Amino acid sequence: MHRHDHHQVVLPKCGMLDLEISQRGGLVAQGVEAFIVAGQTHAFSAKYGNSFVVADLPVDRTMTPRHVFERFQMSPFFAIGPEAQG
Repeated sequence: MHRHDHHQVVLPKCGMLDLEISQRGGLVAQGVEAFIVAGQTHAFSAKYGNSFVVADLPVDRTMTPRHVFERFQMSPFFAIGPEAQG
C-alpha cells in the first residue's frame, strides 16, 4: 500500500493488473483503465507477462477529482475504447 501527491492514469498494454484503490478492487486489462486520485491509498499485483502505461499527472488545485469520486461514489475503473488500448 502506498500513496503519492500526484494523480495517475493506468492504461493496459497487455495482461492484467489487480489494483486496490481506497478499498475498491478491480482489474486493469484490455478495455479497462484506472484513475488514481492524488492521496488515495492503493496497492497492485500482477502475475505472468504484462505491461502497463502509468502516467503521472500534476495536481491542479482548481479541480478536485477526489471529491467528485467520493461524492458520486464513482469507480476508479473506466471502460476505454480500442484507440486507447495497446
